[in-house]
Amino acid sequence: MGFIEWQLLVFVTIVIGWLINIKFGIGISIFWVLWTLGLSAIILDTRSLYGEVRNLQLVNIMISSLISYYLVSNLKSIGSTKSIIRSNDKNKSSKNNKIISSTVEHR
Repeated sequence: MGFIEWQLLVFVTIVIGWLINIKFGIGISIFWVLWTLGLSAIILDTRSLYGEVRNLQLVNIMISSLISYYLVSNLKSIGSTKSIIRSNDKNKSSKNNKIISSTVEHR
């Protein structure tokens, strides 16, 4: 697996982790940071990443996490801005419908 494919794998796993759950996404991001900083050397019994490769992977992890956070926060805000239309009287026309935009108005 080449460098670009590896970075794509890191990016995709971080995005999928954040889409599953915010805590899981944070955990995946922390795992990749630890993996980059030396966990891979301990587990695989090889040399740890160093130099430009390590720096580029850390930048990829940071950018992937920020993109995922932005994506998840926008998806949540889209889901929470649904308006409910309530009619004051069923016999009146639809001109009297009121949009409920908060829980206080709902009560």
